[in-house]
Amino acid sequence: MTIRKHYLLFIAFFISISLSYPEFFIGNKKYISTIDYFNNIKLSLSAYTSIKNGQFPPLVVENAFCNLGYPVHLFYSPIPYIIVSLLNFLLSNIYFSFAVTVIFSIFLAFIFIFLLVKYFFKDDIYALTASFVYVCVPYLTICRLTRGAYSEFFAMCLLPPTLYFILRYINKFSIKYLFFSVFFLFLLLNTHLITSFYFLFFSTFFLICQLIIILKDYCKTKKSVFLKKFGK
Repeated sequence: MTIRKHYLLFIAFFISISLSYPEFFIGNKKYISTIDYFNNIKLSLSAYTSIKNGQFPPLVVENAFCNLGYPVHLFYSPIPYIIVSLLNFLLSNIYFSFAVTVIFSIFLAFIFIFLLVKYFFKDDIYALTASFVYVCVPYLTICRLTRGAYSEFFAMCLLPPTLYFILRYINKFSIKYLFFSVFFLFLLLNTHLITSFYFLFFSTFFLICQLIIILKDYCKTKKSVFLKKFGK
């Protein structure tokens, strides 16, 4: 069964909106009650203020510590807060900008898990099921709504596109796949270091196995061509 692209995009968008509804109820402790959540909002606001004052990328919060300044963005991975702050220039609401970033992250993870699973199994139903399971896994919800670990949440959403483009680059050496591999790996490394480290550890093993399979198929092809030309 093949799922049309516009249906897939609609399903991904609908699920992303459904899962991110707590971010639209700011201040309602029934949904979000962690101090860590509001710390993420403060970091996004500080990044917004720094960019507005001419710092890019944002490094120092100028009005911290009695206006002496503090380089807070050297100690926290800056990419999520930069994205939220840039959205805030367009939307003029830091809470809504944060919620939109959450929606887009879930959407991105859903689409690329679909592409990744379809690449291996060539089946849209398997891919759609895997996408749904990945974005609905309880750990992602715990990261957001219980722990307030949004950097880790964003990193988990960046894992599928990073792995997908690296895998595609290994199978087909293309400038396009190389660019997106490097781009998403850069985002991942600057979003959550611990997630990046375990991703690099496990993906290296996985990609070495994939490379061995590719080389084995290549050698088989070359051998069959040689036998056709020169006989047994």
